[in-house]
Amino acid sequence: MQQLALFPSGVLAVIVGAGLAIGCSSQCTDCGGDASTSGSATSASTGDDSASSSGDGTDGGTGRGSCLPAGDLSVQPLASDAPTGFDAAFSKQVDVWGLTIFATPGTPDAKIEHAAHVFAQYLDNDEDCEVDDAKVHEELLARNASLVMFATDAEAELLLDALFDAVPPSVIDNMALQDLYGSETHPNGAAAGLFDASLEEVLHLVSSAGWSEAYPSAFGIEGSTATTDAMDIARGGHFETVPASYPEEAWYHYDDVTCDYGCMAVEYFYWALTSHLGGQDFANRCAEIAVEWEPCTASQFAATDVAMHALLTDPTYALPTVLPDGSYEAHAR
Repeated sequence: MQQLALFPSGVLAVIVGAGLAIGCSSQCTDCGGDASTSGSATSASTGDDSASSSGDGTDGGTGRGSCLPAGDLSVQPLASDAPTGFDAAFSKQVDVWGLTIFATPGTPDAKIEHAAHVFAQYLDNDEDCEVDDAKVHEELLARNASLVMFATDAEAELLLDALFDAVPPSVIDNMALQDLYGSETHPNGAAAGLFDASLEEVLHLVSSAGWSEAYPSAFGIEGSTATTDAMDIARGGHFETVPASYPEEAWYHYDDVTCDYGCMAVEYFYWALTSHLGGQDFANRCAEIAVEWEPCTASQFAATDVAMHALLTDPTYALPTVLPDGSYEAHAR
């Protein structure tokens, strides 16, 4: 019996039995993705923490020094072999490294394509035409990791019931889904004092269905892992649920009681990585997020969250070193 839930953070989760609740990270075979553009899901590694920074070998050269192995990142009509029932809400899609963004008719194409470029940049951060970590990519493919975009929160509320009535449980059970709204997607938003939510929601998908699965002892969100141990330090102790009050020394104080421990770990990874990359460092942002997260600049994060900073900068893992800007321009090297 499955329960569908939309977490306050925006994480669209499918809770199936004892399966993982965040990011729908269930094992998967095929959910009806577009076979013409999606890479074949290779066997997902489990429990192996040996890192890989090699690409997937995709040859997308154009002969002009640039390449498009991630796909052309342009909006296309919903594929005829899209997951069963998705046409109840979605009419268009973009394919990114064999993964898919599905979007409603009301979601602006420019917002969808911006999210696609952010997605591509998280996976190929050095923009050299190869995914930075083939193992993470394999995990995402194995879980049919997909971003679903709605024009607004209100539109999502109107369409979700119909969508999940139309989509068979066997499809939903085998997908990792993350939602994003066009209304919260702001290309170059920092210049106008707006946070671009694509930086958060795409990262939730890649981290929970990718890094957490590829390297569970480092980035796992349940039990004792390098990430959760660092989070316990940041929260001033190990709290399975939101405490009545956080210790004074805590700098991460998430207070949404609907967010369980794993959900808090997903949020923590987002705060940590985006702060490390400078994504929270713009006018008025630090004050805006202080109720939840304090070390908002790269220098504050490095000085405050020593354990997580060490993990994010560990060369063993090919984590992003540059904040995505929504302009993926890969060139063969």
